[in-house]
Amino acid sequence: MMSQFELVFIRIGTVIVLYIIIKHGFINRALLDKLRQDLFEIRDDLFDIARDDQSSIDFQTDIYNEFRDFINGTIRFAHMLSYSFALITLLVNRFTGVGEYYKNQKNLPNRLVDSVEDAYTKAKLKAINIRILIAFAWYLLFTSPVFVIHTAALFYASAGSVKKTKQRVIQSEHPFREFELAAARC
Repeated sequence: MMSQFELVFIRIGTVIVLYIIIKHGFINRALLDKLRQDLFEIRDDLFDIARDDQSSIDFQTDIYNEFRDFINGTIRFAHMLSYSFALITLLVNRFTGVGEYYKNQKNLPNRLVDSVEDAYTKAKLKAINIRILIAFAWYLLFTSPVFVIHTAALFYASAGSVKKTKQRVIQSEHPFREFELAAARC
């Protein structure tokens, strides 16, 4: 029978091997393609909003052009997006003065949505902004080693809690078990 340390070591080794397969295998490329495809669909929806007669933006407005350029830039540089890149960018922007220029760029979609006065168009642009954030979140979630390690830790913790729960259920089926054990010791 293996010790607890050996089991943990085997589980961690398995997680590392799975991470390498995910990171350097075809799954990472497929997730990048899915992110880009989602962003293409979002850009098409932005086009539909500009084409819509009820919308207050059209193809010549700055809002449409800046939002489209933001999405196009995101599609172009999506391969550079990673959890570590996002974390480092966040830390640099927060703790140094380097990020002063990017403060306006960081909230570009929110700033564009807020500049629209029409409620119909504003709601549509907010929905697009949320879809962009969700697409980013899913990509970062599934390509991040932190996610893999976090999932492994949750699996390990849940396996331990299942074992404890199973022991509690066994003990609760026999309410006088403690008394029986005490009597057996005497």
